[in-house]
Amino acid sequence: MRRRLLSAGLSVVLAAGLCPLAGASAVAEEEAAPAPVEWRRIEPGGETGCGDGSPYAFFWREGASDRLLIFLQGGGACWSAATCGLTGAPTYDPNVQESDSPAVSGRGILDLSRPENPLAEYSAVFLPYCSGDVHLGQADRTYPVVGEGGVVANLSVAHRGAANGRAVLEWTYAHFPDVERVFVAGHSAGGLAAPVYAAWVAHHYGRRAQVTQLSDGSGALRAAAVPDLMQTWGVDRVVADTPGFGDIPPEALDFEALFAGAARGLSERTWAQVNRSDDLVQIFFPSLLGRQAVRALELFAEGQRRIRAEVPEFRAFTAPGRDHHTLTSDEFYTLIVDGVRLREWVGQVATGEPVSDVLCKRCRRPRPVAAPPPPPP
Repeated sequence: MRRRLLSAGLSVVLAAGLCPLAGASAVAEEEAAPAPVEWRRIEPGGETGCGDGSPYAFFWREGASDRLLIFLQGGGACWSAATCGLTGAPTYDPNVQESDSPAVSGRGILDLSRPENPLAEYSAVFLPYCSGDVHLGQADRTYPVVGEGGVVANLSVAHRGAANGRAVLEWTYAHFPDVERVFVAGHSAGGLAAPVYAAWVAHHYGRRAQVTQLSDGSGALRAAAVPDLMQTWGVDRVVADTPGFGDIPPEALDFEALFAGAARGLSERTWAQVNRSDDLVQIFFPSLLGRQAVRALELFAEGQRRIRAEVPEFRAFTAPGRDHHTLTSDEFYTLIVDGVRLREWVGQVATGEPVSDVLCKRCRRPRPVAAPPPPPP
């Protein structure tokens, strides 16, 4: 499935509350196909949409009224005709299908039917990803298609991640006005955006709700080209009015800056990441942006040093392995690193309990590979 292609928090990698979405149309709700866990599908309409022009939709499941999980799906990103084109090897999924529903594909933390899941009783809102802009863009772009003899066509892509996300949040605020605890998490591209969404949610609820955040598979997306991507998608304009981002110039807006800006003015919050030491997807995407021959573990260290300088509350759980999915895999329930069970650590993050950093002491260096394989379906 293309989404796992970059499901990568960018997967690329690469990757606000605020005001309500102006002009959003009345929300139309329809029940998803029958499934063991009842997830319902919502099409918010208005200014929302996917990269290929199709309607945007999200999914939600009713649980406890005072506890809420907001989860942002991964699925890559795109920034050129080569990466956005839907022939060859596209690096993002341009639409929302029923197979995106956690009722169909939900595993790990999204399998709310498992009693050992620390979030089993939570209500949940799941944001599919179909905009190629790490859930944060607001720009319609035309990318030139270059062939023999020069430009042979133009490819139009609607980067509407911010409009999609704000519409979902407005629906969420209306349906959960009295929530007391909100856990904002995301994988890959969704993990890159999770700090900003957590800030949007925290500013909306204020002291009425405890808001915590966790990103999965998105700690190594470091490259000099990232601020340019942010401007291509319009992320710099989207976050400009978010408290904490006003003094970050566009040329300095990378994924670590999203953590720093989001955390400013929001004390007593938990900000966290989960990564695999040799995540092949997190190596693959930086290589597309010119960052070569660097181990993911080294990129984590670089990025986390920057985040910690601005966000002392930041915590990280780094497990061994090449896998890209951790929160959304069955191993979420069994993984233990340095005596700490991931499921329990995540449960503490979700409730705002103090946690310590966890770093695999023997992250075995894998055998060299000629080139990272494409992300798994």
